[in-house]
Amino acid sequence: FALSAQPSKNDSTDKQIQSLLAQLKTTSGKEKVDVLELLTESYANSQPVKARNYAQQALDLARELDYEKGEANALKSIGSIYQLQSNYSQALEYFLNALRIYEKLKDEAGTANTLNNIGIVYQSQRKYDKARQYYERVLV
Repeated sequence: FALSAQPSKNDSTDKQIQSLLAQLKTTSGKEKVDVLELLTESYANSQPVKARNYAQQALDLARELDYEKGEANALKSIGSIYQLQSNYSQALEYFLNALRIYEKLKDEAGTANTLNNIGIVYQSQRKYDKARQYYERVLV
């Protein structure tokens, strides 16, 4: 049996997080919102409270900067965290707010992803007709 010299996935994730935390100290404006968003994604599955904190910071700063895409991304991230925690009513609230912004910006990828997330929430609630309505909108 041989030991692998390759770093584990956790090692690379830890290095990525450390890099993002270092960037966070030196960035400002829209770039800081985007770094906060990347930190949110890094922590979403393993530490949802920490992820929610970074997402809220991103949301607050995006609103302060009038950075609508950053605001929509943060809203969608917060919705995803609530979805992972099976808090479907909160998830829907954040997803629907994100959807309004993505549609206003004509951001097709953001819109499609958010419509899909809304469909998943409704499917998780066994509201299959409602879920199908959102899934079908993704295909249009």
